[in-house]
Amino acid sequence: MPMACFGMAICWHQAWHGRLPIYILIISGGPLSMKLSVNGESVEVAATTIAALLAELAYDGKVATALNEEFVPASHRDTAILQAGDRVEILAPMQGG
Repeated sequence: MPMACFGMAICWHQAWHGRLPIYILIISGGPLSMKLSVNGESVEVAATTIAALLAELAYDGKVATALNEEFVPASHRDTAILQAGDRVEILAPMQGG
């Protein structure tokens, strides 16, 4: 099952220089990408919420969003968590006549 993670790992490594221990701090982390289906296309993104996804994909203006066929109102996009394999639909209003 595909998985995405966001986090930070902190490790201590004890090295010996002569007779005194030297501690080396190793820090690594940051967003890892995950695959989603956005409007039927497979995309790899770092976003973890719908709001972050819209920003990452440079959507601006008014759009409607759905996550796994469930409507997500604009007020809930910051808390709508994405997981690998999710299906997201982003719909922009059409004009014309």
